[in-house]
Amino acid sequence: MRVTINSSVEVSGTPLTIRFVSVQDSRCPTSVQCVWAGDGAVVLLIADATRSATDTLHTTLEPKAGTFGAYRITLVSLEPYPTAGPPPPTYLVTLRVEALPD
Repeated sequence: MRVTINSSVEVSGTPLTIRFVSVQDSRCPTSVQCVWAGDGAVVLLIADATRSATDTLHTTLEPKAGTFGAYRITLVSLEPYPTAGPPPPTYLVTLRVEALPD
């Protein structure tokens, strides 16, 4: 499932809605040599019919996944990868949502 920043998506087959709220991107640009690869941190607002919660997931650091009710939400990718120069006008996250085993 893919979500652009400042937008929401209903997760098919679940009662969940996920909103991509914000991003903090400190990943090393592709044309730059860095000591550390950096990290992209995305803030998600996850909700169902009765409650909501925010979770911050990371590209490099932990946690890369979180739980909400009976579901596990994993950050698969954050695009675009940074380049030297101004930040991109928008970001896109790819998430995997899986039901937790009983």
